[in-house]
Amino acid sequence: RQKHPKLFEKQRLCTYEELKQRAVYYCSAHLTIHM
Repeated sequence: RQKHPKLFEKQRLCTYEELKQRAVYYCSAHLTIHM
């Protein structure tokens, strides 16, 4: 029996969003330090 591919995709999307958010946070923190 296969696992649900949609669930996996959703999980991967969540991880991607999390990484994106972390990147944005890191960039803004970096900019704030150098302001």
